[in-house]
Amino acid sequence: MVRFLIATHGMLADGFKSSVSVLMGDEIANNIGTINAFVENGDLDPKGRIEEIVNALGEDEELIIFTDLMYGSVNQFAVPYSNKNNVHVITGINFPVICEVISKLTFSYEEKKVSTDELLEIIDKSRGQLTYVKVVSEDNDDNEEEFFD
Repeated sequence: MVRFLIATHGMLADGFKSSVSVLMGDEIANNIGTINAFVENGDLDPKGRIEEIVNALGEDEELIIFTDLMYGSVNQFAVPYSNKNNVHVITGINFPVICEVISKLTFSYEEKKVSTDELLEIIDKSRGQLTYVKVVSEDNDDNEEEFFD
C-alpha cells in the first residue's frame, strides 16, 4: 500500500488536499496526510510529525512525501528518510505532480509499488505544465466571451 503526505510551509498542504478532493473525490483525499508547518492551527513540530509518520509505516507500506521547497526546512526534515527504500521525497511540487502520482498509484487494479523511474517520468512531464499564458485580442477588448470561444 502506498501512503501520501503533503508537507509545506503555511496552509498550502491543506490547499492541495482540498483541490485533490474536488478533482478526485473525498475518498482519495481522505487518505492523504498533510503537514502545514509553522502556522497557527498547523503543525508547530513538522520534524517530529514526519518522523512519527515514517516510523508508523508497516513493512508492506510505502510513503511518498511531497514538499514545497528544495532548500526549505520542511523538505530538510523529510530528506533524511529518503534513504529508506519505502520512502520517496518529491520536492518543488505542483498540483499536476500530486494528481499524476496519486492517480497512477491509486487507480490501479493491481497492487502497485512505487517505481523511481515512473516518479521521474511524472516529474519531467509535469515541468511542461508550467506555462505562461496571455490572451491578446486585436482590438484590446477584454471580452470574456472571446476567451472561451
